[in-house]
Amino acid sequence: MNAPGSSPNAGNFRLALMPGKTHEAYGFAKMYNITRMCVDRGDAAIQAAITFIEYFGANDSPVLKRWAVEKGLGFGFLSPYSDPDIAKSLVEYYGPGADKSIKEQASIAKTIPHPVWFGQWVDYSIKEAIAKAFANEITVKEAVDRMAKRAKELRG
Repeated sequence: MNAPGSSPNAGNFRLALMPGKTHEAYGFAKMYNITRMCVDRGDAAIQAAITFIEYFGANDSPVLKRWAVEKGLGFGFLSPYSDPDIAKSLVEYYGPGADKSIKEQASIAKTIPHPVWFGQWVDYSIKEAIAKAFANEITVKEAVDRMAKRAKELRG
């Protein structure tokens, strides 16, 4: 939103902690590269998958830096924020003080593991329950019941 030319209000936005007493928000990201098929193929395949993941997201990843500098995309660990090019881009994309806000938000973040079926459940919930409730095609109770039923099915 702050990138020059991206909107009439570019440059007027600032990054801040999530509102509320705890400053918490829920979010998750996953990269599906090491599958059972990969593991079954042996150590060479596993190492190739790890190398692929690291290329896209390790501390010294050229992809991570490029996406951060060119598009203002974030990442889940703090060390790349000390890179001068990334630090400069934070001001451009998120306004003065963004580095402080990001580090403060990261300091209160929690890692909560999810079961492997969680992503499938979220996708189903959004498309088959929540969206239909918003469109008044089903009731909120029906949406919740569908989501609960799907979670039970996926848990096995």
